[in-house]
Amino acid sequence: MKTYISNAFSLQMVAGNATIRTKKVNLPAIARRLINPVSVVGHADTARVFEALLGIPIAQNRQSITLTDKDTLYIGQISGGRLPEGATTLPKNFKITWLCVRLDAEPKPLERHWIKGDGSIYGSIDSAAENVAKMVGGEVSLMGDTWGNPHWEINAPGFSGHLWDD
Repeated sequence: MKTYISNAFSLQMVAGNATIRTKKVNLPAIARRLINPVSVVGHADTARVFEALLGIPIAQNRQSITLTDKDTLYIGQISGGRLPEGATTLPKNFKITWLCVRLDAEPKPLERHWIKGDGSIYGSIDSAAENVAKMVGGEVSLMGDTWGNPHWEINAPGFSGHLWDD
């Protein structure tokens, strides 16, 4: 379980099948609570700017990483151009969008017996998935993510759909 800070994301950071989840975050507000984040920031100027904004040490570290479903990657997406040589602060008209990236491990099949029943939200979603599958001539598979949250995969020739409980 590691926490990384980077200025970029690449699919090479993902080994095997996984669902990639991203969300915008206010990293400067939580940076001081991060415990030993590993920097994989590839440029010295970017590392200095991140360090100044976050108030925690950020080293330049051109290291390749492979994320697991237990890791968190924070990305500072700089827009506005290339940082000027020797930058230590964010130039005017530049901005950073902070993103959190997490991976869900490849889903695993779940038993369907526990979702059947009247009045259950999962029973309602299961019925909806069955109805869609029937319309498209496909089948439903109930799968569980890393945390055990169910999702329904509907597959038919020329059709693929998902219903998620996030």
